[in-house]
Amino acid sequence: GRRVTGGLTASELHALPVRELKQMLADRGVDFYDCVEKGDLIRKIINSEEAHPDTHNYERVREVRTRNEDVHGLQCVVVDNTDRPRYLAVVLHGYGANARDLSGIATMILRDMSPPKEMRFILPNAVLPLGPQSFAWWPIDMMRLMTMAISGHMDALFKETPDGFEGARDRVLEWVRAVAAEHDIAPERLVLVGFSQGAMLALEIAQGLEAPPAFIGVLSGAVVRQEHWKVTLPKLRGVKVLQSHGTQDHILPYFVGQHLKSMLSDADLDVDFVRFEDGHTVPLPVIQKLRQMFCSLE
Repeated sequence: GRRVTGGLTASELHALPVRELKQMLADRGVDFYDCVEKGDLIRKIINSEEAHPDTHNYERVREVRTRNEDVHGLQCVVVDNTDRPRYLAVVLHGYGANARDLSGIATMILRDMSPPKEMRFILPNAVLPLGPQSFAWWPIDMMRLMTMAISGHMDALFKETPDGFEGARDRVLEWVRAVAAEHDIAPERLVLVGFSQGAMLALEIAQGLEAPPAFIGVLSGAVVRQEHWKVTLPKLRGVKVLQSHGTQDHILPYFVGQHLKSMLSDADLDVDFVRFEDGHTVPLPVIQKLRQMFCSLE
């Protein structure tokens, strides 16, 4: 679809929360108090873009391609802007989701990257099928997790190595190595991003690589294998981490993200922590921050 603002299409605007659409209009000084439906907000955003056509330099936008592909035995969504990527990003979705869940974020980042970089995002479906288009990296007892979240007692989650975790780690670590080798991508040009369960796995994978990645995106994640991580996380000393967590997260409450931040900081990782007023999600400010991190790659 036609890009209407910040590299977003109308369909991508529809996927954003109402509060973020209102913030876009507020940033432009556009009154939105007469808007009743979400569509009203989106029409105002489009109209305000047309009234200021020079707001964005569209010449910097490269063609972005999205396709389904079997990549070394895992079904993936591949999003790129080149046949010869200089940078590779592996993006791991959360529990119960699939590769498509985060592919829109990859598209948004590539569409408005300035200056553009030759980049490929690979988003695999997780290794454990839960149902139609629903996958996990390892099993989770969601009732137990919700009970722990409500009670505020998450210590057991932090300390345990979940059943199936090490098997998933071994398979995905081997897969990441194979994909990077196929693309001739050195670790300093590899980025790992994960959401929720995928964020925990991304951190674990980063610790297992022969050399640290360029940076790690840890979105609404948590600590697992706490005693083990205390020993292994210092291998990533100095690595840039974009960590985000919502203050209204009812699945992994905000204090879970704070605990993870403390662990990462104690291990001397370079953490940029983004707090946002929402739930278990990836809001637009986090996507914009991720884009900045990708733009800063050397």
